[in-house]
Amino acid sequence: MNCQRRPQPERRYQKKILHQFGPRSQIRSLLGRVVASPEWWASRYNVLVYAAGIGALYALLRDRLAGDVLKAFLLLLGTTAMLPNSLTGFGTETFTAMAIGTGLAAWSVGRWKTATVLLGVGIANQPASLVGAALALGWWAWREKRLRALAPVVLSATLETDRSCHRS
Repeated sequence: MNCQRRPQPERRYQKKILHQFGPRSQIRSLLGRVVASPEWWASRYNVLVYAAGIGALYALLRDRLAGDVLKAFLLLLGTTAMLPNSLTGFGTETFTAMAIGTGLAAWSVGRWKTATVLLGVGIANQPASLVGAALALGWWAWREKRLRALAPVVLSATLETDRSCHRS
């Protein structure tokens, strides 16, 4: 019976990194271990999604709202909404809220292709959000007399159907 220990994959990865980047310092060693770990990325995923969503909201709305109103809105979104509690873990709420919120903002400023993708992905991620998004888009379609508001609903239904076909 061979009791020889094989090197752990993590050690092989660290040796590969050391070989690529030369001698290591204490700071590089610590930073490499932290950033290279999947746990680090998983724990910061929601924060990164939130930051991207806030940046997209700012870019979309900066020409439509006064600067102080927009900054107050984004500050309130980050401090009093459901999002601050969701940023501490790894869940789907942050992605869904930011995708649908940014999608609705994109829709309101006339970027309906971007909005269709964001809303479709957000609704497919949490199918229960279809009701609220359908009400918002239905109101817009009624007011503007345009059927393009059905595009996000059709896209999310297609994504959901594709996902359910792959589960079977």
